[in-house]
This record gives sequence, structure tokens and C-alpha cells, in this order.
Amino acid sequence: FAGQDLGEVQYCVSLQFLDEARANLAAKMLRIGAIGILFGLLLLVPLGFWVTRRLALLEQAAQRLASGQLDERIDLPGGDELSRLAGAFNHMADSLAGMIDNVRRSEARFHHAVQGSSDGIWDWDLEHGEYYFSARYRAMLAQSGKENAQQ
Repeated sequence: FAGQDLGEVQYCVSLQFLDEARANLAAKMLRIGAIGILFGLLLLVPLGFWVTRRLALLEQAAQRLASGQLDERIDLPGGDELSRLAGAFNHMADSLAGMIDNVRRSEARFHHAVQGSSDGIWDWDLEHGEYYFSARYRAMLAQSGKENAQQ
């Protein structure tokens, strides 16, 4: 038989099993993806509510502080970013309350100094166009009290 052409042999392998394996794999991947999304939602939805609630508490505290409630503080336990933000808010509120207290004491001292002095005091706020004349200043200029101190 050496060197002779004896004909042709063909053999075929069915690829149907490959198509079935691919379809099964796609279905399994789809189920795994759906389960992953479900678990992700089960974890992220409560986390989202938790973060949103804590942010709402911070917002409400900031609004109360802005409306003049200087004793407003917030307690968010933990070591996360929102807890540190709450700590910074409380520090800011303490500093603001201290500064306002200092201004009030300074204003009281100024008021007592003006009332106790024999000097006529006037002040003109160029930015707002308002001016102030003390009672002694008006008396020195012989003005009646009807010319108001602030205009």
C-alpha cells in the first residue's frame, strides 16, 4: 500500500454538547449574577438608610445652630467619617458660642464705658450707611432725642 491513494476518510464530532455546555454556563452565570445583585442590595439598602439618617441628624443640628440655638450639639458615636464630622460640628458650635459670648461681654463693657463717660460718642458704619450718636453727643450739639441714633 505504500504510495497508493486508498480513498478518503471523514469523521465528524457533534458540537451540540458544546452548545449545551455554553447555554448551561450562561444560565449559571446569570443566576450567580442575580444572587450577587440581591446580596448587594440587601447590604447597601440598610447602609444607605443608616448613612442618610445620620446625615439628616447633622443637617437638622446645623439648621438649629444657624437659627440661634447655640447650645446645639450632636452625638454620633463611632469612628467613621460622619462621627468625625459630628465632632467637628460640636467643636465649631463650642467655638461659635464662645466667640458670641466674648462679643456680648465686649458690647456690655463698651455700653458701660459710653454711659459712664462724659464724652460724646459717634460712629458711622460706611458699609451699611448707619450711624450712632450717644445721648451725650446729642446733648453737646443741643439736639433733641428725636434725631434717632440709627438711620
